[in-house]
Amino acid sequence: MSQALISKMYDQYGSEVVELSSALETKINDLRARGVGLHPDIRIASDEKTAGTISTDDFAILHLLIRTFKPQAVFEVGTWLGTSAMVMADAMHMNGSGHIYTCDQNSYYALDESYDEQITRLIGFSDVVVDQLPADCKVDMIFADGELTFNTLKALAPHMSDNTIIVTHDYEGIAEKGVTNLIRSQVVEYGKYEMIINPQINTNDTKTTIAILIPPAIISSLKLHTTNYLFKYIYLLYLAIKTYSFLILRKIGRVIKSTWTRTT
Repeated sequence: MSQALISKMYDQYGSEVVELSSALETKINDLRARGVGLHPDIRIASDEKTAGTISTDDFAILHLLIRTFKPQAVFEVGTWLGTSAMVMADAMHMNGSGHIYTCDQNSYYALDESYDEQITRLIGFSDVVVDQLPADCKVDMIFADGELTFNTLKALAPHMSDNTIIVTHDYEGIAEKGVTNLIRSQVVEYGKYEMIINPQINTNDTKTTIAILIPPAIISSLKLHTTNYLFKYIYLLYLAIKTYSFLILRKIGRVIKSTWTRTT
């Protein structure tokens, strides 16, 4: 199912991704340079531009998702410079409509005023700033490039629908935030989502660090095959046990190390 959906999206909008890739890379690098100019205390990469933006393959997936599903409202957790918001806003502009609500605790946003009509910036913890969404706002897509907590998912519930897609970045390693975000999302929704983990773009061997959770309503409308429920639940249980065992052991190790340091 997973690669079938990616292929479907790429068949329809892949030519755009190829045509826009060079211009997109330039825009991202310009924004990274602007971030350093605006915020001298920001993290800097080896190329002397802002560190911490996601890969071009990940951006391509975001573009394909926006162009394919045409969300009218996206809630983003983890603004940073605004690179992901920029990519999604540009894709929404091609769709003709759509708005992004992006939140972060920091103040490193670096997009210029040309994006003000499409992007609303919310500063604070994600579970708190959800209250700033319009009361009648239905979020069609959630993009988490930060921690998607149980409290945030609970706060977002009134703004979600049967067609809400959840996308999480940094799905890699044993306990990266993308992995815990996926587990929490499935727990809150009783494992209903179909999972597309680290999709490949076209025939590119490079896998992204994105995971996409597609609700049953969309899977049904696209006439895609669903994963066997038993297999999905067993995989989720295995993932949760592995991830949280690691997190607990890591916390115990830090406590032991801290105690040892104080007593020596």
